[in-house]
Parts: sequence; structure tokens; C-alpha cells
Amino acid sequence: MVLNDPVVAETESADAILVAPDHVQDYLDRHFVSLPWLARATGVSDETVLELIASRCAPGPSYEVLHDGIVKTDVFGVLPSRARREGAYYPPACAGWIRYAVAARTDASGELCRVAGFVHQRFREAYVEALHLLQSEVSGINALELADDVDETIEHWLAGTFGICTRQPRSAHAIARKQLAQRRLSRLTDNGGRRAYAAHQAVQVLEAMAEYDAAAMPFSPADYPQSSRKRLVDDLFD
Repeated sequence: MVLNDPVVAETESADAILVAPDHVQDYLDRHFVSLPWLARATGVSDETVLELIASRCAPGPSYEVLHDGIVKTDVFGVLPSRARREGAYYPPACAGWIRYAVAARTDASGELCRVAGFVHQRFREAYVEALHLLQSEVSGINALELADDVDETIEHWLAGTFGICTRQPRSAHAIARKQLAQRRLSRLTDNGGRRAYAAHQAVQVLEAMAEYDAAAMPFSPADYPQSSRKRLVDDLFD
């Protein structure tokens, strides 16, 4: 099968670090797209997108705005907010995963269970391969530790979690980079609990923060208080 493969593609840009706006709706509008946008971008119907997501062939929305501005996410649960427009919110990078699933479905003669199995296996292989490649870029941590959790990672990917926490989650490589950056920073800071560092340790922490900053989202004002960014970066400067 020859596909434009978001599972292995690595096209992260080095654009400016994102800053969370004050309002949840502003944040969602800036960083996420609607179901109709996703369908138009991928050339399929809304129903096809939802079918692929329901069949575990592509990730679902990262945020859902319910009644009274309540925001629902898989990782943070239900959160109060001031969001104004109800509906599902997807990272734009989800379009690549939808296109990939559509192409795989063509090769699989429309059998969605085969498509899901193929997509999961390709993600698994690409994620582990990315960890091998990234190992040479980090110190003080065994990147392959994360390979043991690859099945859990796939479940989080399908639930839309990486749209919440990963900048441009368009590839398994991008997701692995963010996971590894967070793991390293967590180790160096005792999961955000450590405050005193020797000079050489402080240098390592600042380097790890820069890696995390480049890979992670700023998080919405609704979920930021519970986020790894607050715990591992901002709280350390308090």
C-alpha cells in the first residue's frame, strides 16, 4: 500500500510558542476545527468522518462543548468554562489521519475492522521506530520505556487526547517527541515537585523545558490548571 502516511510523516514546524488566550472559546477557535471543516478538508462527508472515528480508524475530537459552556475531554473529564458554541472540536492535524483511513479503507475493500487493525499496527510500528530515532537526542532517560505503553498510547490517540496536549499531532513521531519530552522533564523535576537544583541540573531542566515547550500545547484556560505545562513548567517559576 502506498499512502501519504501521517503515521510516519514528520513535518513539525518551528513556529512561535503558543500562548493561551484568556477565553476558552477563543482558544478553541484558534487551535481547533469543526466536523464540517474536517469533512471539507478531507473530501468526504460528515457521516464518513464520524463512521471512521466510531470504527476506531481515526482519532475523535479533543474537546466537546456541551450545554452551558461545559467542556468535556477524555483526559480531564468535564470542566466548567465560558465556551459559547456547542459541538466537537478537532485539531486540524486530524485531517491527515482521516485521509489515511480513507485510503486504507479503499485498499481494505471497505471493511472497517481491517482498516482499524491496519492503522493501529502502522501507528504502533511508527511510534516505536520514532522512539528509537529520538533516543539519540535525549539524555538521562531510556526512550524505549515508552514503547511498553504503546497500546495505551493508541487508546489515548483514538480518544483525541493528543490534540489537547501535542502541538500539530500529525504523526506518530510528533506524538512520541512530546511524550518523551514530558517524561524527561517529569523525571528531572520529580514530576514538578522539586524546587532546588544545582547549576548543572538547572541547565538540564531548562533544556528539557524548551523541548517540552516546543512539543506541547499551551492548553485551554479550562484544563490548564490540571495540565502538565502548569505542573512541569510554570509552577517551577513560582
